[in-house]
Amino acid sequence: MRLTLIVPWGIGRDYLRDAEDGDAFEPVQERLETMAEAGRCKMWRDASSRYRIQTRVTLPGGVKVLVQFGAKDPLTLKGAIRIDFNPNKLGEGDAQHLHKFIRRAVGKSYDTHLLDAIVNRLDLASDVEHVVLGDLLIDYKGAHEVTMFAKRLKKNKIETMNFGSVSSDYITSVYGKKEEEVHRAIERLVTQTKAVSDELKANLVRQVKVARDLPPTVRFEVRGKKMGVPVFKLKKLNVKRFERFQVSELQNLEALEDFTRVNFLALVRDMGLRAAIAHHKGRPEHAALKKAALQTPDWWQPEGLWGRGIKALKKSGILPADAFKVPSKR
Repeated sequence: MRLTLIVPWGIGRDYLRDAEDGDAFEPVQERLETMAEAGRCKMWRDASSRYRIQTRVTLPGGVKVLVQFGAKDPLTLKGAIRIDFNPNKLGEGDAQHLHKFIRRAVGKSYDTHLLDAIVNRLDLASDVEHVVLGDLLIDYKGAHEVTMFAKRLKKNKIETMNFGSVSSDYITSVYGKKEEEVHRAIERLVTQTKAVSDELKANLVRQVKVARDLPPTVRFEVRGKKMGVPVFKLKKLNVKRFERFQVSELQNLEALEDFTRVNFLALVRDMGLRAAIAHHKGRPEHAALKKAALQTPDWWQPEGLWGRGIKALKKSGILPADAFKVPSKR
């Protein structure tokens, strides 16, 4: 899970009026500088960012959170606090630690503004263990574009499939989680070993071995990239986003001749499952291919996944319970 929150603090004409006699953000900046000196965060500036200050906060459980403060243009941004992190990794007390840090920076009004937080990005995922992506046929209903690629082309197997264009508000993705974990572990090993102790190097090697020993796992992920909605509307955004994954298994094609099967799979990799089936329209094997693609395995149970993801977000404690209620019911 990935979450990006925008807190509607420090914006609008009222904020600009408060700033007429000086820089209203200056006290916040001074408090952040003090906390950075005390080791409570790391702080830097980024000329390309829409925010004046960027901070990295390490929570007690080890999770790193990006918190940005101060709108360079208070009239166009929806909020002058932006929080970006993975709520799934929060440990006990982590949420309280993060809120305490932000409250110290901007004041007690933060608690009120948090009730009206806007979800700018939310990634929800479901993992299926002991399944290999290369053994599946996958489509996504409603998506007009599909991209398939592999970080390492091995035995001509696809490692990742993305459905939707790069400009879409939502992108859905299916990928081999084990391969992703191995890739990240190797990246850490390659990039960090020059600057760490022998003990840490050994730990990085262990991470690669642990990743390689993981069971094969396929992750089905829905990424809401440009949401811009209040928290209480999250549940209503579900339009069967996980249910629209059409999943079947390669073994459904075993009755076909080898030549037909190999050529069909090559077309699937090149243009996607739906287009590959349409390409065979009018040919004797078309009906068999279409039937095979519609045979859903028993292990794929997508119903209710979006709602369970929202419940998990609520349970994380990163947002007050009242933020999930319609404002009139607070």
